[in-house]
Amino acid sequence: MKKIGIILAIVAVAILASSFTFSPTTGQAVDVREVEVGGHKYVVATSTQLSGSQRPGGVSIIHSAGCNCGKK
Repeated sequence: MKKIGIILAIVAVAILASSFTFSPTTGQAVDVREVEVGGHKYVVATSTQLSGSQRPGGVSIIHSAGCNCGKK
């Protein structure tokens, strides 16, 4: 019975964690681009605060699924 409770708790946490989505708040700019470097395509997403410096911006770089290199 204890194992079932643990499994249900893990499933509930996983469902809760997967329900969140990112949406930029007011005062934040998000820029997403696909760039080519060394024959590979990358998706680069950057965010910056437009007012104040409460939170620093960030950057995310991932290999593009549209790249023709064959590494899918």
